[in-house]
Amino acid sequence: MFEIKDVTLDDAGYYNGGEALDKARSCGGVVLIVNDKPTKPEIRGDLRILINTSTELTCSSNSTSAPDYYSKIVTLSYTWFVNATRMNRETNQTLRLKVIRDGPDKIIITPQPNTNMQDNGMVTVREGETFGPYQCLVDCHPPCNVTWTYMNSTGHLGNISTNGNLSLPQINKDIKLFQCVATWGTETKKEKNITLNVQCELF
Repeated sequence: MFEIKDVTLDDAGYYNGGEALDKARSCGGVVLIVNDKPTKPEIRGDLRILINTSTELTCSSNSTSAPDYYSKIVTLSYTWFVNATRMNRETNQTLRLKVIRDGPDKIIITPQPNTNMQDNGMVTVREGETFGPYQCLVDCHPPCNVTWTYMNSTGHLGNISTNGNLSLPQINKDIKLFQCVATWGTETKKEKNITLNVQCELF
């Protein structure tokens, strides 16, 4: 019996044995194949193309299994992902696809603001109270730019947040509404408002 412990790539190759050299050469042997991870994949192709046109992406990788002659004939399998989601039925080295634009279609504010129907759908808060946190969610590929703005009693608009989160330690009576704005590139824009009914603090 012949045993190899702690196998490495260097141990791969053709093995045979016998009582003498001539018998070892005449007897059948075995090939020890040592598998290892393939090289880090590289994606090649045109990554800057127009909407509604087609492109091809090629994933390049090589087997690092040993011996060398085995790694040259082994067939690699491929799995494609888009935004961390596996693409079904895409197992070839080359991916062919049509490029489309996705989003923003709908804005979701979470948690949903507690509106009062008696106040015409406004959110009733008292002056000086904390407001939020609220998060503005929108599904875009590539990602949208999401900002929160406010409008005061004079109609002035100003930015509050550029990361999609809205939280204020104190509400000012001059603030009339908050607006989540999602922009995609230079053409697409989506908005959703939280209209306020700020009640003055009584002294």
